[in-house]
Amino acid sequence: MSIQERMRMCRLIEQMEHQKEYSKKIGLENRSTFCEVRMNDTYGNMEDMEK
Repeated sequence: MSIQERMRMCRLIEQMEHQKEYSKKIGLENRSTFCEVRMNDTYGNMEDMEK
């Protein structure tokens, strides 16, 4: 993934966090992972992590 693609993805995820209902309506889902652990919250709240 190029730097430009990664930046676009980060911006999209940020917008999805701010507009959750709209994102759900159009079928977008954040499937980000960090060290093979799925992240549900881009702001790092530990209670929202799934293992």
